[in-house]
Amino acid sequence: MLVQEVTMSSHADQDGRRAQGRFWRLPYDWRRPTVARLRERAWNPDDVRILTPKTYGWGLGINFYWLCHPVRFRRSSRAQRAKRAR
Repeated sequence: MLVQEVTMSSHADQDGRRAQGRFWRLPYDWRRPTVARLRERAWNPDDVRILTPKTYGWGLGINFYWLCHPVRFRRSSRAQRAKRAR
């Protein structure tokens, strides 16, 4: 059943299903993974989230940049909160 879903959703334009989106508040992405998307989600200092959508599949992955730089994470999250307060 899962193989059928993956196969069907990879042809999103033909079948009318979406290759990416959210299901039960969790993101999914059935598009073929690319190096650019992998970098964007696994090592991205511009994205303040630690948990990011997976490059391929259903669920959340980890932005390893913030695990390697916890001090910068705290500073950037404080700056973002200050912007929201304004």
